[in-house]
Amino acid sequence: MDKLFDKLPYDELDGIKFIHLLAGAVGIGLALFIAYYFTLYSATNTEFKMLAKQKVEAERTLKRYKGIVAKKDRVGKKLALVKGKFDSFKNQMPSQAEIPNLIQRMLAFGKDRKMKMVALTVEEGELKSFYKVIPLKVQLDGELWDTLDFIEYMQNLLRLVSFDSLILQVQSDKKSGARGEGATRGLIKTTLMVKTYSFLEGAEDRQSVKKEPSEKKGH
Repeated sequence: MDKLFDKLPYDELDGIKFIHLLAGAVGIGLALFIAYYFTLYSATNTEFKMLAKQKVEAERTLKRYKGIVAKKDRVGKKLALVKGKFDSFKNQMPSQAEIPNLIQRMLAFGKDRKMKMVALTVEEGELKSFYKVIPLKVQLDGELWDTLDFIEYMQNLLRLVSFDSLILQVQSDKKSGARGEGATRGLIKTTLMVKTYSFLEGAEDRQSVKKEPSEKKGH
């Protein structure tokens, strides 16, 4: 320890006044304080910006949730309205089990009106999300008013019918009277292409059935 003090430049230190030492110490302390202050300020400022950003995001989220809650009643009423329309539309469709009986009733109506049912073809239907489209082809011969009655009866019976095509051809038919005199009556040859719809029970939540594309075989 004595050797260490012996090495100090006392001659040079004699020229330095106490006030200079004090000023140097103050300067070093001030420099350290400034460095510490800016380091602390930088960290605090970063944290403040992060908290401010989180506050803005929280306010946006709260505002969005308040908007959702405010729309709850309106959305509920709209959903109830749509469901009511859907149920009403659904109730207009016959079920698949009803279709064969409805076809028989159509045949019976035509027979009762003395109409000649040339053909009645039910094609394989296309499956949708909650209903099935069933194409029908009807060919019959009969008088004009009977034909119109049949079309109206069929439309009311099947409830939902869309007409793809309707072909009417007039054909005369001679009918012998009691004295052998021929009475001519107008017959209508009718060809109908229509589509009816049947509801699929329990299919409200079922996705639409899509046909998978056939794989192409390489040559």
